[in-house]
Amino acid sequence: MSGVFRLGPRAAGILSVQPAAGADLALPLPAGSRLGSVVATLVTSAVAGDRYVSFRVLGSTGAVLWRADSSLAVAASSTQVYVAYAGAYGYWVAVGSNQQGPLPLIALPKGAQLVTVTAGIQAGDQWSITAAAVEAA
Repeated sequence: MSGVFRLGPRAAGILSVQPAAGADLALPLPAGSRLGSVVATLVTSAVAGDRYVSFRVLGSTGAVLWRADSSLAVAASSTQVYVAYAGAYGYWVAVGSNQQGPLPLIALPKGAQLVTVTAGIQAGDQWSITAAAVEAA
């Protein structure tokens, strides 16, 4: 389920995006906007193996416009919260049980989407976006 709300004259937010279990995130983004911040959660199943996450912005043709890969493993039976925002470090860093990382400072074209690519994702793993705030470019 998703919804859009206004934060101010230049801002809008997209909330509560949750794919089926075992699937990566795919969040459509408004054309001409910029990502301000994203909070996403990955809950992993008990199936053994580490998961490695990459956040990407794709264009309408699927071309990668931006990506940030986390080299920090997510173990089985755990919950990992990702907090990304414009102006963050150029790489993912662990902050307690969270990971903080960057977002691109680019105007998003029509048809752009924010996606995750999770190496080692299992059928019982669950992604959700708690909040994704965008602003007019």
